[in-house]
Amino acid sequence: MGRCGQSCPSEQLSLLPRSFKMYGNMAKPFRQHYESFLRYAPLSIVGVCLLASVGWIAASDYLTYYFVRGNQNFFMISIAADLAYICFITVFLYVAIRYYLNEIQTVNRRAYETLKQSEQDCRITNHKLHLMTDIAYQDIQNKINSVIAFSDMSRSKTPEQREAFRQKGVQQLKQVLDLIAKTKDYQQMGVERETWVDVQETVKTQWAHVDSPPGVTMSADVHGLRIYTDPVIERVFFNLMSNAIKHGKTTKHISVSVEETDGGAVLRFEDNGIGIAAAHKPQIFERIVGGPGKFHLFFVRECLTLYGMSIAETGEEGKGARFEIRIPWKMCQVA
Repeated sequence: MGRCGQSCPSEQLSLLPRSFKMYGNMAKPFRQHYESFLRYAPLSIVGVCLLASVGWIAASDYLTYYFVRGNQNFFMISIAADLAYICFITVFLYVAIRYYLNEIQTVNRRAYETLKQSEQDCRITNHKLHLMTDIAYQDIQNKINSVIAFSDMSRSKTPEQREAFRQKGVQQLKQVLDLIAKTKDYQQMGVERETWVDVQETVKTQWAHVDSPPGVTMSADVHGLRIYTDPVIERVFFNLMSNAIKHGKTTKHISVSVEETDGGAVLRFEDNGIGIAAAHKPQIFERIVGGPGKFHLFFVRECLTLYGMSIAETGEEGKGARFEIRIPWKMCQVA
């Protein structure tokens, strides 16, 4: 809860899907009665109008017969004209009422579809915001743990070593401040609309932010590949490259490539590290909190799943890890 007992934006956002659901449940009985009305209203209205017309015409015919008793032909012609008039009015009313009710049904259907789409968008946005909050928490926690470790190691070292550890600690704290500043960007990522993302440019930009040791290189050959997705895909690429360095142990090179298939494009992130044991592969995308990098692959899978993409690890132990992102053609372009 925020100040003055008000809920924070993320709490308010998490309530929206439930609000939509509650509205939808309350609207079901009304919608059923409304559809029944639309189904039977034309006949009912036409019936009422027809009865009123018959009554009015019967009264007029009676008055005509009363005042023109001697002219039977005129009376029969009047009745025939009245019957033709009734038929015309009946058909006209039915067609007109049916047309306008169909228009009402169309407007109602569009409004209902818009409501359902808004509910879906809200649910996705809420999920993304939770993911971005979790990833920011994990990153900040890891940086602070590094600062504590540097502080402990500097106690029994020489002045030069203590100064080196102090500088490393300051650098980690600056990164913490940068992460805190980026939380606003994370929130904005969570609510931004999809756009076309240039994969080659995005991978290179994110590699510049990866804390890679000397000697580790990255090559990307995905020129012309664009993905229609949320800018949060930047964090997906960052985490895959960062994960290759942290857990590859002997990783010296990371390559990013793309392959076209019948179902879409396959984007690959490969490294030449120690790889992943077959027994561990089923768990690598599970949510495991409590250690550097253990949350990031869960975040990667969740983000990709939200946009209809999938990811799998297809590398061999001892030869390196290989993560394959499958992107449907409707979401990507390869020049």
